[in-house]
Amino acid sequence: EDSAYDKAVRYLEAANEISPHMQPPRQMLGVFYMDAGDTAGAVAYYKSRLEKDPGDLALVYRLAGVYERSGDFNEAANLIDRVLADYRGQRSVPGLRDLVMTAYLMAARGGQFVRARSYLSDWLSDHPSDAEAKRLVSMHWPRPVCARA
Repeated sequence: EDSAYDKAVRYLEAANEISPHMQPPRQMLGVFYMDAGDTAGAVAYYKSRLEKDPGDLALVYRLAGVYERSGDFNEAANLIDRVLADYRGQRSVPGLRDLVMTAYLMAARGGQFVRARSYLSDWLSDHPSDAEAKRLVSMHWPRPVCARA
C-alpha cells in the first residue's frame, strides 16, 4: 500500500501538471519527493523546474534545502548565495534576516565557519543593532587579538 507521502506526491504531481504556475505544488513537490525518500527525484525535479525558470529564487531556496537535508552543505550554501545575491544592498526585505540565518546555519553545519561568519558580518554591516547576530558572532568567533605594534 502507498504511504501518505506517495499519495501526496501523486496529488502534487497532478496539481502541478494541471496548473504548473500554481505556487504550492510547484514549491513543495520536491520536498515531498524528499520526504518520501526520493532525494534524487527531489533534486531532479527542482533542477528541471529551474532550467525552465532559472530566476525563480523560491525554487533555488527549496533545492538548497534538499541539499542541506541530504548533507551536502557546500552545495546548499552555494545555492543560498544565489538567493542572497539578489537582495544585496536591500535593507528591509521581508524574510531576509531568516534567509541570512539559514545561510549561517547551513555553512556552520558544513564546517564552513569563515563562510558562516561572513553571512553574519555582512548582515551586521547593514543591521548593527541585531543582538542575536552579534551574539552568534562573538560566541563562535571571538575577536582576533590585535597585532603587536
